[in-house]
Amino acid sequence: TVLVRRIAFIIRYGNAYFKTEAATLLSAAKLYPMSQGGTMALGTLMSAFIFKEKLTLKAYASIAITFIGLLIINL
Repeated sequence: TVLVRRIAFIIRYGNAYFKTEAATLLSAAKLYPMSQGGTMALGTLMSAFIFKEKLTLKAYASIAITFIGLLIINL
């Protein structure tokens, strides 16, 4: 469990660091949807790869819609 805590700490620290760096480059109107949508999509993908969960059609559709939305926001 100590290893899992250390890995979780590194991931959280990396997330906070990169969000702070992104905040210097992007407006809040772009950063917030990227952060929220990216977290949902990456969490779904991680559950498939790490926990071997089978993704449903809804999960695939939500990931696709999230990435399309993020692309549209950043145009």
